[in-house]
Amino acid sequence: MKFAWNESSRQTQTDLGGSRAMLHYWNCQGKAGIPDMQEDLRTLSINVLAATAFLKPYDFIGSTDLRNRESSTESYRDCLHVVLKYAIFLMLVPYRFLTGAMLPHSLASIGRAAMSLKGFMMNIITEESAALSKGKPVSGGLITSLVRALDQKTPQQPDPGDFIRETKRSGLSVDEILGNIFVINIAGHDTTANTLVFTMMLLAANPEVQGWLHEEIITVTQGKPIGDWDYALFEQLKRCQAVFLETLRLYAPITGLPKITSRGVQILHIGDRPLAIPPGTEIFPLLLGIQTDPSYWVDPYVWRPSRWILHPKDAPEVREELFVPQKGTFFPWSEGPQNCVGKKFSQVEAVAVLACLFRDHRVCIKTRAGETEEHAKRRAQDCVNDVNYQLLLKMNHPDRVKLECMKV
Repeated sequence: MKFAWNESSRQTQTDLGGSRAMLHYWNCQGKAGIPDMQEDLRTLSINVLAATAFLKPYDFIGSTDLRNRESSTESYRDCLHVVLKYAIFLMLVPYRFLTGAMLPHSLASIGRAAMSLKGFMMNIITEESAALSKGKPVSGGLITSLVRALDQKTPQQPDPGDFIRETKRSGLSVDEILGNIFVINIAGHDTTANTLVFTMMLLAANPEVQGWLHEEIITVTQGKPIGDWDYALFEQLKRCQAVFLETLRLYAPITGLPKITSRGVQILHIGDRPLAIPPGTEIFPLLLGIQTDPSYWVDPYVWRPSRWILHPKDAPEVREELFVPQKGTFFPWSEGPQNCVGKKFSQVEAVAVLACLFRDHRVCIKTRAGETEEHAKRRAQDCVNDVNYQLLLKMNHPDRVKLECMKV
């Protein structure tokens, strides 16, 4: 699925607008510190996804205000927020069992959110399909690409409970499109948001890297107002990309990639020795294993974004280049023809957030009474390394380390 220029430009503007709103909210907190850095980054990420992929823009709501408001089943964003928050629970308990009148409000609200989200997605599919069939303008979002692949034998306004299932089809069925949309929601939201949470905490523990970023951002943007930035700046912000890539190297949201061999025998070469893998064998390449292998990475467990920046000696006119790892040694988006279609989407989002934030601001750790700055840094690093794996790699208690946003 091609990530077109107009989609990239639209996403960049959405990223920057959302980042500025979040930055304003963080600034307003003053010395009290950021109430909930993790929740704010999740909100930012979900807003970007809703506006870019599904053309449903929303204003940024800070974590304090979000906590005090009732989620609305009339809002695509609110429904998506609830479903993603309780994704594991909904995998165990189908939402159709959570809509009964006798259920507690907390459970019923999850069921209603899941039901409304599916309704939203069905409406989007129906509207896009009808527009395509009549030759009318379509949204141009990510959904359009999926609807174009809709099996023409599927009704234009399908009943979700009456899908056409055939062994040989020319396109996707409606339930397959719904499944893809839901996966895109999870993959396009939680993965990037989680990585940004790790990134912010690591940057707070390494303030010198923030200065390193600031130097690049000032040089590249040349005083241009944030509102005038565009996608063309993305490729030039190599240090911002390096910070994101280094975080993914050590804290990839998906630590392993389940694969299965096809109908034929697959030959895997380990050094000079061929290894035959029988058909239908499940394998599980571990990202963190290869991405921290000292054979390929110097000081593999040290978070050092500068390792991704090269200074080419044979091309002095080129200031800095981005390091390209050896094939098969870094693949947080997987590799090959079935790699993640959201790779560029997540990169643009992360770079936009970092550039917007660290142009004029710094993220600092709020020290405790009698605590030295060095001890506070160690506390933040310990927090980063205290993780769990529930669908994705996450910090257990990021709220243990309070951060504050300060203007330079």
